[in-house]
Amino acid sequence: MGYDLHITRKVLWHADGPAISLDEWKALVMNDPEMRFGTESEGIWTSYSKDGRRIAGFHLSPTGNIVVKNPDQEIRIKMYQIAQKLGAKVQGDESELYDAKGDFSESSRSSINWVGCLLACAVVFCVMVYAITGLWGMLLVLAFVLFLFVLAFVVLYLIASVRAVPHFIASVRKSVTNSAKRKK
Repeated sequence: MGYDLHITRKVLWHADGPAISLDEWKALVMNDPEMRFGTESEGIWTSYSKDGRRIAGFHLSPTGNIVVKNPDQEIRIKMYQIAQKLGAKVQGDESELYDAKGDFSESSRSSINWVGCLLACAVVFCVMVYAITGLWGMLLVLAFVLFLFVLAFVVLYLIASVRAVPHFIASVRKSVTNSAKRKK
């Protein structure tokens, strides 16, 4: 078992969405001098230099994503280059996104996971309440869930504001210090 990265056009690699076609994949591999075919859906990167391996395999999955198992940073950089040519992105198993340097953005992973989880829970909860109480109960719960979303966004806004407070205090101190120096 390993950790896969996916070159995908989808919002989440495992969800429904625009796929990378076999024809697009074949055209990319044929036009990249560092790539060759292993099988019809597997592209081999022959210029890979690390870990004593001479090649790295990129597999086009039946779901329309290009998958690499346990890629190191060199492979992640190549994946990003391929993704740019295909109008796609590089996304890990946990939905985190990778950039041109092969590094991932923690904020992209957490925002996708939290929003998706909250929405899924809200939908499941509303369906359960509707099944038990009918339309009015569901509408009441929906209003409550909407209130919770608004409250969550307010709390996130306040947290972001609090993170900005030290910068604000530093700029006020600097202004006060500069004013005091000018008065002298």
